[in-house]
Parts: sequence; C-alpha cells; structure tokens
Amino acid sequence: MTIVSGSYSYSQLKKLVYGPNGIAQLPQLVDLLGGKRSMIICGKSINNTNTPRKVKELLGDNVIEHFSSIREHSPIDDVNKALSIVEDKNIDTLIAIGGGSSIDAAKTIVHFYKSTRNDESGLETIAIPTTLSAAEFTMYAGYTSKEDMKVGVASEYMTPKGVILDAELTLDTPQRLWLSSGIRALDHAVETLYRPNASYHLRKMALLALKDLFDLLPITKAHPEDVNTRQKLQLASFMSLFPDSMSVQDLRPFGPSHTIGRKVGSSYGIPHGITSCITLSLIVRLYQEHNKDEEIKNRLQEATEITKREGDLSSQIDQLIRELELSSTLTNYKVPFDHASQIAENSLKGLGDVGFTEVDVCKTIENMY
Repeated sequence: MTIVSGSYSYSQLKKLVYGPNGIAQLPQLVDLLGGKRSMIICGKSINNTNTPRKVKELLGDNVIEHFSSIREHSPIDDVNKALSIVEDKNIDTLIAIGGGSSIDAAKTIVHFYKSTRNDESGLETIAIPTTLSAAEFTMYAGYTSKEDMKVGVASEYMTPKGVILDAELTLDTPQRLWLSSGIRALDHAVETLYRPNASYHLRKMALLALKDLFDLLPITKAHPEDVNTRQKLQLASFMSLFPDSMSVQDLRPFGPSHTIGRKVGSSYGIPHGITSCITLSLIVRLYQEHNKDEEIKNRLQEATEITKREGDLSSQIDQLIRELELSSTLTNYKVPFDHASQIAENSLKGLGDVGFTEVDVCKTIENMY
C-alpha cells in the first residue's frame, strides 16, 4: 500500500464570490484589494454584452480605462498595448471579463508588470469569467508570440486575487463556446488524475468536478437558460482546477492533452475548448492502454465508475463530446497531417515515465485528423 504524502500551498486568491448577481459585490472586492484605479480588460464579443456597463455602473469613477481588444489566444501585441495603458495611467486593478484569453492576458500583464519592477505588489486582477475554462485559478498563463507560438509564463503573484462566478453573466456566452469550455474543465479534471505534483485533495476534487461535468453539461445544452445549472457548472470548473501555488521551479505540466492543445490552439487558430474536444479522449486512451502506474490506473478506474456510464473513460469522454455536438478534428482546422510529429515534440516533457513515448503520441495525433 502506498502511503499518502505530499504538500499543498493555497494561491493568493483572497475571495471567491459565487451566485446570481454576484457582480454586485464587485465594489467590496475592489476595496478589499485596495484598488483605486481600475481598468476593464475584455474582448470584442464580451464588450457587446451588458457586463462591462454593469462594471462601470458599480465602480463609477474607479474605472479609469476600458480595453476591449483582447483577441483569442492573447496575442502579445494586445498584451503590450494594454500593459502600456496600465503604466501610463497608473492602473492598480484589472477587471478581466470573459474566457481564457482575456484572463490569461490580464495575468500576463500582471506578470510583466511585477517582473520588470521586481515588486510583488502594485497591480492585481479581479476575474469575472463567462466560460468554464478556469484560467482565473492558476498561477500560469499563455500568450501568442509574433511568430504564432504559444509562450507560457508563470508566477505565484499573477493569480487573480478576486474571482466572481456569476452565472447570469454567462447567459450571453455562445452555446458552443460555453459547452466546449466545459470540456476544457473536464480536461483539467482528468489530467489532474495523472498530473505530477497534484496533491491528494486536488485529485479528489477533480473526481467530483468530473462527475458534475458529465452530469450537468448535457442538462445545460438542453436547457441553456437554466441559471442554477450554469452556476453549478461554474463551481465544477473551480473544482477542476482548484487554486494551488508552488515555486515556479516545482511547476510541472498537466499532461499531453494540455500540451498538445496549447500547441495546436495558438498555431492553427483552434479555440481553447475545441482543442480539448479533439485531444482528451485519445490521450486518455493512451494512458489506459500503456501506463503501468497502479495508482494512476486506479484513479482512472475510479473516474470511469463515478460517472455511472457505460464503457471505459476514453469512450465515455468521446460519447459526451458527441452528445454535446462538439466532435471536431484537426482536419476541420486545416492542420497539415505532416505536422503531427512536430506537434508531438516535447508533449511528455516533465511527466516522468508514463509508459508510452512521443512516437506513440505522434500516432495518436494522427488519429485526431
């Protein structure tokens, strides 16, 4: 029997607000962080909703700037433009509204801001997510370079200090984006089961998140106006990527599904959630067929049983994606077939002995076409 041991450090998140009309608590959250000069940061689609207007009504003169040009996958040009405004206007609080791109952009801005000053204070983020990608809970982010490559940054001091999960604000999110970001959360939960350095309770919460995502995503597809289901899904997303913190030196990749998803997402313009729809079930099959670690086998089996569905976990994930009408391929996004080996490169870096090789990953990627 393996003895349970490990360590855990909570992130710098100070307060999580959840529930319909949770946005009403935004002024108190800004006060908690000592914010005096805020900037809204979002993309164009979110800017066409009422949420930025609500933020301005609630915060009044505290909102100094409103940057609404963050594009998908957080291009570095957008990040630098927003950072320049932060510096010129002495902004101390970013209000990031939207999905992974806006929130990753905000975290990257905070990282650059603090790194250049060697100062852990001065700029913080409050995240108001409208998808289920859970970017608001991590100490790492990604942006797209001028060469269309995904670049990762990490710091214990870039995590948003405040998060508002208000399901009413998600009603404007396009259904395909909402559902596919739910599969992204499922990706987080599943890969936590074999992610190096994940603590015992994070894996237990990942199992609970996995069950809720399997149960609730079909319901939200059938009843998209059901705010209570959407609220529960936001909390499942939270559990799928529960906040933790560690030194950057100890940080390890999640798993091959995430690594491959980041590569193909930024390089070929595939939305974050759709990358998980393409990669997750096939990567899980690799683990099922090749991994020799008994603990990982047991965790995957527990995940298989907790859903109360037929078939192994890989088959269950594939079936859920079909139910949600999210099935996609790399061919759909015109990814050249001969790029498979390039995509597979370094996909296992930092994961230890997983029982399969990059050659196996390459063959699996070929099955994603």
